[in-house]
Amino acid sequence: MAESADLVAQLPSDRLHESPDELDPLPSQAHTDASLRLAIDLAERIAASRESRAALATECADQPSSEPCVEALLDGFAPRAFRRPLSQAERDRLSATGPSDEVDETFTVLVARLLSSPALTFHHWSSPPTPYDVASRIAYTTTGGPPDDVLVGAASRDELSTPTQIRAQVTRLLESPWGRRRVADFFRYWLRLDAVPVPSRRASERLGLDAGELQRSALAEVDRFVEQMVFTRSAEFRELITSPLVYPEDDALAGLYGTAVWHDGDPPVEAPHHRGLLGRVALLLSQADRTSPIMRGIRLRERLLCQEIEPPDLEIIDSRVDELGAIDRTEHSTREATERLTGVTPCYSCHQLINPPGFVFESFDPLGAYRTAEVVYDETGREIARHAVDTTVADLRIGPEAKSASRFDDVVDLVADQAMAHVCVADSLVEFYFAHEVEACATADVVDAIAGSQSFVDIIVTAIATEEMLR
Repeated sequence: MAESADLVAQLPSDRLHESPDELDPLPSQAHTDASLRLAIDLAERIAASRESRAALATECADQPSSEPCVEALLDGFAPRAFRRPLSQAERDRLSATGPSDEVDETFTVLVARLLSSPALTFHHWSSPPTPYDVASRIAYTTTGGPPDDVLVGAASRDELSTPTQIRAQVTRLLESPWGRRRVADFFRYWLRLDAVPVPSRRASERLGLDAGELQRSALAEVDRFVEQMVFTRSAEFRELITSPLVYPEDDALAGLYGTAVWHDGDPPVEAPHHRGLLGRVALLLSQADRTSPIMRGIRLRERLLCQEIEPPDLEIIDSRVDELGAIDRTEHSTREATERLTGVTPCYSCHQLINPPGFVFESFDPLGAYRTAEVVYDETGREIARHAVDTTVADLRIGPEAKSASRFDDVVDLVADQAMAHVCVADSLVEFYFAHEVEACATADVVDAIAGSQSFVDIIVTAIATEEMLR
């Protein structure tokens, strides 16, 4: 596949990055053309390698155009490619070229046919679905890959016809390496981790850190946190939001968390100031040499509460950024400067929602380290001012009742128990795993599982193992 990377890159994306709108669920000419080019290229590469031929069928290692090789491919690789048994008509059609005197010709053509077949490259759901359709739905939804032998065996015995049977298979597959990777992908999608910026190089260099390496390390720590919390500790949603456990594997990240380095197999370490997902360093990084309460507030609103914030006109953004840069930072804290710029029309209508939670995050510096004072540096790295950090807000504007806050913990605890957050994560789970927008009634059981303090694994299973699999 590495040698065919250019052709692989031509395939339209099937990964959900921002919203279901970016994915076209229908086969297109672009899909067909790219799949055909890739299939031919791979078939020729496989045919040229004895080891690769043997990997598909041992009978093909030395006689790739022989009848036993053709039969072995149709008995072994073809049903795996199609994710179901082949009909006799399909066997006849695929082997229509017959044995050839030309070395590898029959093998190459047959493998190219299998690799470019719509049965392999596209999902086809019968109505009602066959057991093999259900097996594919379960596998691709849960792991992003084809059904394994256990799932195919269950389909062959017609053991995928009830929600209970489907739930058992989803639970099993979630624990597989591919299932776990897809869970990590969900958190990257839900929290928009692909938008985490490379932190300020100036701020990083003051601590002797490499900005790019810090970003990579912080993102990797989110993956470890998710893996440990979801699969090792069987955490429920509230623990994901409130846990003080962190998993830094290098000195730089441990220094920002204020903890010792964590090694795989060791007990977790605690960072009381960095609770839960919202306290991950990755989600606190700032691209500028100052914090960004606005971006932190927007992330909480949009990702944890699913409240869409309409972006302002670009000209307004540019003018406000210029004004922010002109404010004397030795005289005004970041919070004071932000309040000054956003407390006027037309900004205030949105910023009355964005700013309050964003200001509570001011207890973290541009690199995500906990702080009690905002230190201002000049271009040489010399301290030129120091401001008290004010994280007190009269009303966070989260939920139906007014809630004040004086520290980060207040936001964490409120979000953990907030019905809006439960609905948000439920909608995000269904949206990610099924790659389409969801109706409110479709996530009622998932919301109940979250509110009922079920483990996050069980919450995911509830989101996936629905009767939709059988329709």
